[in-house]
Amino acid sequence: MRITLEKSGLLITNSRPPMRYEIMKWQSKGFNVYYEPLLAIVSLPVESLKCTPQAIVLTSMNGAISLQDSDWDRRIPVYCIGSATVAAAKAYGFKDCTSPNSKPYPSAINLVYWIKQNLNPSDGAIIHGGGEQLRHDVAEMLNNKGFETL
Repeated sequence: MRITLEKSGLLITNSRPPMRYEIMKWQSKGFNVYYEPLLAIVSLPVESLKCTPQAIVLTSMNGAISLQDSDWDRRIPVYCIGSATVAAAKAYGFKDCTSPNSKPYPSAINLVYWIKQNLNPSDGAIIHGGGEQLRHDVAEMLNNKGFETL
């Protein structure tokens, strides 16, 4: 006996905004899509900078979103994990935003390696904000490569 399903379902639990494009992509392929984030991203207030760092490191679009209302100098170079984070940082006014465009997918390890190749620890501190739950601690990895992180 063969059972045929009319439509398959897909549960998306990612918390990153906006998910509408991801949802539409799967719906266009015939899936019933259910979106239920497993966690909520809550940004803390961003303080004014007490010094000018050589760079800001963003490891997610959420990091860029959290800086949207900050008074940080938009000319500070921003090193992003991938192209979506670059786009978000630019949307919030940061001028010099780049990423290593890691293949097959962006990774914190590739980002740290790329920063080490392009920045010098003696040129000043790097700012990186992270959450409570981290796959890779970028600040610690940068510290291990001789950078001061704030």
